[in-house]
Amino acid sequence: THLVCDAKTFMDSDKYKAAREWSSVVTVCTEWLVRSARNGYFVTEEDFVLPRPSPAAAEPQQVAGLVDLGSSVEAFAEAIADSAKAVQAAQKSLSKSRRA
Repeated sequence: THLVCDAKTFMDSDKYKAAREWSSVVTVCTEWLVRSARNGYFVTEEDFVLPRPSPAAAEPQQVAGLVDLGSSVEAFAEAIADSAKAVQAAQKSLSKSRRA
């Protein structure tokens, strides 16, 4: 349902070109996945959909809300680890409440 791409190079991607043929595929930047992992749920895609409007055409609050992580693998890995910890804690809590 989603194609996650680097915001700077996605237009050159063969996967992006193929995904344009499918109306059900939403192309988003990597920041969408990072924020979703940090929050522990999928955040709304609308601020992360590619292609983005040019900064001159975008409203100021939209531009201010976007963070370009580029290829920050460390931030991505940290977000995934945090998300995994949150899921494990929730599963433990649910397991304990079912036993009670």
